Amino acid sequence: MTMVASGVELLCLIGDAALVAIFYKVYKRCYEAVVQVKSAPTVTCGSELDDLLQKHDGNVAYACVEGVVSPVGRVLRSQYKDDITGVVQTLVLEEHKSKRTQGFWSDVRKILRDTINTVPFVLSLPKTAMTNMCETEHQVHVVDPTSADLLLDNLTETHAHFEADSGNMFSRGVDRLFGDVTKGIQETEHMLPVGASLLGLGKVMVESSKIKLAPPTDGAQYILTTLSKTEVIKTLESKAFVYKVLVGVFGVLGIAISVMLIRKLMLQWKQQRDAAREQEALEKARLERLRRRGRRNDDTTHNTGAADSSVSSNPELGNNCVICLTEERDIILLNCGHICVCSDCAQALPLPRKCPICRGPVERMLPVYNS
Repeated sequence: MTMVASGVELLCLIGDAALVAIFYKVYKRCYEAVVQVKSAPTVTCGSELDDLLQKHDGNVAYACVEGVVSPVGRVLRSQYKDDITGVVQTLVLEEHKSKRTQGFWSDVRKILRDTINTVPFVLSLPKTAMTNMCETEHQVHVVDPTSADLLLDNLTETHAHFEADSGNMFSRGVDRLFGDVTKGIQETEHMLPVGASLLGLGKVMVESSKIKLAPPTDGAQYILTTLSKTEVIKTLESKAFVYKVLVGVFGVLGIAISVMLIRKLMLQWKQQRDAAREQEALEKARLERLRRRGRRNDDTTHNTGAADSSVSSNPELGNNCVICLTEERDIILLNCGHICVCSDCAQALPLPRKCPICRGPVERMLPVYNS
């Protein structure tokens, strides 16, 4: 049982260490993202961005660019509202159900369709700030927007409709009997509308006479969001704090499991050591009994035979083992203290060992040497 328990605890310790490593890796990434966002230069599309690019020879490893969303070519139109246009669109169709598991009902959502549509777009100055410059001047082309973090979490909801299940009472009753009830279908649409203010954090470079915002090549976090820089920092700090707490919790749990495992291994080693010593003592007691028997046989065979006969007929008399009724009692059972068995029968006691007299548990066995 001790070996099995130690094996289970070892597996728990390995799993806990893996979780700590995963959570720490995510925490470190969030913490590094907070540091990078805080240190990233913040510029708007226009002269500030031009000055930054000139200072870094047209290639900024990580910068924060603010601008207004403008499409390049065609735009996406809402499927439900013709007057809403955008450059990123998500369409989600999900089924809402109630399922019974082990007597308890819980809500379950199943995604039936999850579509993301995008068109090329740029970040530019608002129309009011472009009076003295070309419309295409200072535009920042956004590369691979769907790979950016936070973008899909901050889209504007343009449509949400829940259609309840219209099944008849009989079918709903059958579904409830089998523990799988359909509540209805939820349709939602989110868009990044044209003209929305957008914050982009990534690599800014000049390529083919175009200013581009692309995912960083140094492993930094690529972010597109409608939040402000301060809100982005707070969001990342909150995530970092959550994973930091998880690292601490599972770290303490791992220490507790390690202490428990070491304690059990030490106890197991001590039990094995005590068992070996006990076995050695029982063997010595057996040899001593054989030595005494041989000495008595040499003294008088007749008297010894008569004494053995009387004890065998009544094991409560004399000094014979209460189990085999022939050998001399030479083992004391602890903690009850009864001296009632020989060394051979003591080794043959079934586990868990119990005293033949009082049926109490036997924790230790010690030899008794009679002169």
